[in-house]
Amino acid sequence: MISPEDLLDVARHLLRTAPGRPNNVYLRRAQSTIYYALFHCLCAAGANVLVGSSKQTSESWSRVYRALEHGTAHNAMLNQQTIKRFPKFGNFCTAFVDFQKKRHDADYDPRPARALRVQDIRND
Repeated sequence: MISPEDLLDVARHLLRTAPGRPNNVYLRRAQSTIYYALFHCLCAAGANVLVGSSKQTSESWSRVYRALEHGTAHNAMLNQQTIKRFPKFGNFCTAFVDFQKKRHDADYDPRPARALRVQDIRND
């Protein structure tokens, strides 16, 4: 399984690699990696709820995990009814949408990436 915690560690490593301000390429990769950590966290949560966390090596768990689409996830994170129903999920929703945009910018916008600090990367 892809570990969201490991992906966050990679993002931190990318930001710490260069002394001073991180190289723009490292910053872009860190932002993209953070988004994928959030995405994989969501994929695993969905598969655990629908199939069961004890079945993570099964074909059905893998299919559910891989079924989540980025656009569908984005729209769900913007759904205010979902956020009201699960208030603790609100911070995750905000971070997901924010980092999905940062990932798109990092991967496709030729202008320099915006600043990101290691301290901003949390596992909670």
